[in-house]
Amino acid sequence: MEQKRGQLVCELVNLNDRIVVGTVLKSAILELKQTSNWRVLQVHATDQFRTDTKLPSSPGWYVIVDESGRPLYVGQAEDLDSRLNSSTGSQDNFNNSTRTSDPARNFIKYLTSNGMIEGLKVGIIEEVAVLSALDLETGLSKLDRGNVEKLLGIFRTGIVPKQIPTLTAG
Repeated sequence: MEQKRGQLVCELVNLNDRIVVGTVLKSAILELKQTSNWRVLQVHATDQFRTDTKLPSSPGWYVIVDESGRPLYVGQAEDLDSRLNSSTGSQDNFNNSTRTSDPARNFIKYLTSNGMIEGLKVGIIEEVAVLSALDLETGLSKLDRGNVEKLLGIFRTGIVPKQIPTLTAG
């Protein structure tokens, strides 16, 4: 795709097109309306996330919300389960004392571990749902996946349903 001055750099998912942006957002809204796409999210050992049940091992995005349903963070993953349920994928280098900064996920873990944030839940959006909505058959590139993450992050309050399903840790 030829890039013009003042346009976003995209590959398959042309986020310079309002219709494409709307389609991506609508597909995310539909996914997050489904109770089956929500899990209880816990902080394990102060530095790792864990969900109450296994997630798909497919690529996609996730939205972390607090107990009121306020979206706190949108992330992407090549493997949703590994990103949110493994010591290597969910740890974020939090125990490395020489790290120079802390990503937002570390703040969420710390504040949750110290009782300042409660009732975390995570909603997932599988990449295949976005691909299907856009009539694409090929998986997304790292650039496109990152672009969709930014788009979902900007519109996170609009894609999360007003009423998050009531979940209990299983």
